[in-house]
Amino acid sequence: MAQSNRKHLAVVHEAADSPDNPHDAGANEPVIDMNAPVGRILGQAREIAGYSLYDVAATLRIRHGLLQAIEDGRHQDLPGPVYAIGFVRTYAEFLGFDGDQVVARFKRESAAVEKKPDLVFPVPVPEGSRVPGGAILMIAVLIGGLAYAGWYYLSSANRDMAAEIAALPARFAALLDGNAQPESNPGPVVQPAAPNSGPNLQAAAPTAEPGPGERMTAGPIVPGPTAPAGTPALPSP
Repeated sequence: MAQSNRKHLAVVHEAADSPDNPHDAGANEPVIDMNAPVGRILGQAREIAGYSLYDVAATLRIRHGLLQAIEDGRHQDLPGPVYAIGFVRTYAEFLGFDGDQVVARFKRESAAVEKKPDLVFPVPVPEGSRVPGGAILMIAVLIGGLAYAGWYYLSSANRDMAAEIAALPARFAALLDGNAQPESNPGPVVQPAAPNSGPNLQAAAPTAEPGPGERMTAGPIVPGPTAPAGTPALPSP
């Protein structure tokens, strides 16, 4: 089937390095654009031959997605260079092209793609996921209000605690003040009362009884203790 379909392929050579024409072009046969990339050339040849990608994938045992990536020129979706070159060579030879020339052209195209800078542009945020500006403002105001309420509560608690402390007396405050003068009119000084002493009775020295013919001489008279006021006098003997 492949040989019969290849008889209908007609390739126009527009460049010296383009793949060879496997068949002579007929008058009414379709023509492949050889100025197109390798993948498009292989896709046009496949369509002219009457194959589908699933037919080629089943015959060559190459995944359908890889063949589609080759035809679409999506080099970034292909595996490593060694595997990609092997797939391109097998696909080209299956369609009747010169595998070496097709691979050489595929390498030049891949090198040109790799040299292009990979520009990453910012993706706009969908309208549905964008937070409205009013909501952000309300959240900011709410956070500010909570912060102010916490500060006011703490400062009020400190003021209440200071009000509960009693003020120092004036004399203690004067002691703390180094420049304060001492009080000029101190209060009366109260002397401690002397304890009441008991009766101080001085015992008279005993005198010897006078002998016969001796006169009694009176000694010095020592006044006895005066009884305090309000104390009854002792009865005389």
